[in-house]
Amino acid sequence: MRFVIYARKSTESEDRQVQSLDDQLRALHEIAEREGYLVTQVFQESKSAKVPGNRPEFDRMIREIEDGGIDGVLTWAINRLSRNPVDGGRIAYLLQTGRLSMIRTKERTYLPDDNALLLSIENGMATAFIQDLSRNVKRGMQGKFERGWHTGKAPLGYKNDPESREIVPDPERFDVVKRAWSMLLSGQHDLAEAVEFMRDTGLSVSSRRRNWGVASEALLYSIFHRPFYCGRIQLNGVERQGKHLPMVTEDEFERVQGWLALSHHRRKTKRTENAFRGLLRCSSCGCVVVADKKTKTYPRTSRTVEYLYYHCSGAKGCSKESIRHSDLLDSLAKQANLVSISDRFAQWVRQSCAAIIESSFNSQSGPDVSIKAVEVEQSRLDALVAMRAGGEIGLDEFARGRQRILDQISELRSQQALVVSKPIQVLNKLDNLLTASVAGRSVTSTACKRVAEFVRQVGGALFQPGTVQIAIHPALQKIAALEPLVCGSETAISGTSLVGFKEWYSELEEILNLIEGDFTQ
Repeated sequence: MRFVIYARKSTESEDRQVQSLDDQLRALHEIAEREGYLVTQVFQESKSAKVPGNRPEFDRMIREIEDGGIDGVLTWAINRLSRNPVDGGRIAYLLQTGRLSMIRTKERTYLPDDNALLLSIENGMATAFIQDLSRNVKRGMQGKFERGWHTGKAPLGYKNDPESREIVPDPERFDVVKRAWSMLLSGQHDLAEAVEFMRDTGLSVSSRRRNWGVASEALLYSIFHRPFYCGRIQLNGVERQGKHLPMVTEDEFERVQGWLALSHHRRKTKRTENAFRGLLRCSSCGCVVVADKKTKTYPRTSRTVEYLYYHCSGAKGCSKESIRHSDLLDSLAKQANLVSISDRFAQWVRQSCAAIIESSFNSQSGPDVSIKAVEVEQSRLDALVAMRAGGEIGLDEFARGRQRILDQISELRSQQALVVSKPIQVLNKLDNLLTASVAGRSVTSTACKRVAEFVRQVGGALFQPGTVQIAIHPALQKIAALEPLVCGSETAISGTSLVGFKEWYSELEEILNLIEGDFTQ
């Protein structure tokens, strides 16, 4: 099969969290090499996909697909191909008619005989969100800023309160960061020592891409340059006094800035290489697990040997009983092998679960009701426009009525997006679990990077004195336990129908319910 790579990056707001073109291309080439795909061309462009006909490289790729010169497309995600219904329809039509044999993304594979519903949902979600996202986000951020609150993620030492939507001190980290400020203000410690103090306490952070992990040095150094810590907030170049609890006074902050401007502080870099950095946490206190290298010299032979151990950072007074590197790898590899499955079985689970989700989605009336409600609001808007054109209402009344209807339509579309997004979230999570489980077959106690990657894919591990336990998702445990049953029947695994296999249908439904629980608030 002849594959091409399509990568796109827009400079507009909807793409702020999307990988750069280089990152996309690197990941897609890795997929092609791993799967054995023959890549004949690479299409890349920095264009918005909001409006059809705005992307020359995309149009050129479509023409070559229609001419029969391309069999498959590798792309980072479906929304790289389309963010409007016209381009989305062209792609879906080419795939459903078989003129395009495959679309492969980082998370999923789309084939002509797959369920068309999932591709349609993803295209529809990309189109709906792009219409309202920018306006709503900017309006909400500006309003929050004017009320005196920081509009982004809370800096280290603070946290975002999910109930009040305000920023409050983090009980686990506020005192640590404040102590570092006090060390610097005392004049008895320099910047490097203040940063080293925070690192030694095992100060951790979280992000969208990973669970809690050790804070980087760059982040720790940046703390002493942020006016947020003296009570000031910023948005789009405008600064004002915030309502959060400041950690230092204005005078103390300015004094530190003066010291930093006059001195050149060298950062201390004393770090043991740790492939499991950020992946292991202590089961007793929740602190990060750190690596510690020990060197031993044998007098008789003058031979020096280095040993690597792992233990809790002890930031909360926990025991620092350690486990050797080799024992850690051996334990993790055995646990990975216990939940490993074959690629053939993973494909069966993926296809069967997709069929169950589509059947369940089609039986729900929620999406249809939302669509009808939007149509009703649109009719009201048309009637309002007609009344204004006929002089029945004034400009102010028209503007108020129009805004109320637009807000209602936006709310209905958001509700509709939530309904249709859950199947995609569940399938993506299922794909991640299956990918990790298939990779678990190649995990051995001598392959440190593969062991670490498996732990990263399943979400980390809990460390106990002398041992470690991977946080295996209960759905993955159930999938691994189900495999021997399915492998014993060629009939069940060769087709997508589960009719006549009620026990397995029930098992798969329970697996989907376990995954869906991760997205239930």
